[in-house]
Amino acid sequence: MVPDLTNPYFGRLVRVISRAATAKGYRTLLSDTDENPDEELDALETLARHVDGVVMCSPRMSEADLGRAAKSFQPLVMTARVSPGIGVTAVAVDSYRDCTKLIGQLHKLGHRRFVYVSGPEHSWQNAERARAVVEAAAFGIECEIVPGGTEIVDGYKAVPAALNNRPSAIVAFNDTLAIGVYEALRESGLEIPNDVSVASFDDISLATHLTPALSTVRSPRDEIGRRAFDSLLALINENSIPTTHSLPAEVVLRESTGPAPI
Repeated sequence: MVPDLTNPYFGRLVRVISRAATAKGYRTLLSDTDENPDEELDALETLARHVDGVVMCSPRMSEADLGRAAKSFQPLVMTARVSPGIGVTAVAVDSYRDCTKLIGQLHKLGHRRFVYVSGPEHSWQNAERARAVVEAAAFGIECEIVPGGTEIVDGYKAVPAALNNRPSAIVAFNDTLAIGVYEALRESGLEIPNDVSVASFDDISLATHLTPALSTVRSPRDEIGRRAFDSLLALINENSIPTTHSLPAEVVLRESTGPAPI
């Protein structure tokens, strides 16, 4: 179950999970809930009638609904979200820590004022990154959060509000939003990174092919996908496994980030 199959991040993740399942003699059914948390419980109910277990990729539902799902539909594994005490095995990176690391790298480059273009409203990862952004004030960093979304056009539309804050760097929720940020900055006559640095998260394949190449936090999607399926298979076989698998991400600095303008 995925919130947005058009997002390259989820496309790759589903492919890894599907291949792992096929290797073990399983077939994969796919449900795209279109970033609508209200659709997820219905999707789970439908899937549960036809499958041995469900991997929820970055579920958007509330904690209360997640608790209900844990009681009604098992075995369950989720990625890109951690909800201690709910009873759903999680495979995730530490989004708060990884965003803090990215901010630290920008700080080393002299950036003291930046904007975070936010992601989906109900995304756990977005909330964790936003929390890291807010707490960066303790290190003398001024940061504003502007609404973004899930698509390239959302990143594009966020730039005018971002520029009102006169940032030296813009951090986007993911690489897809960053593509829109690139386009809008160029239309505004601004150069990346000479005028504004840009960074984001995920490291989709397109990130290295942008001009300039995009600085991003590389998420270990292949490992996440394999761990998610292995965990689900263990639960299907009623084996005991850890509640949370925390995997490391890597800050990858490329040409889109440079020293803050003087």
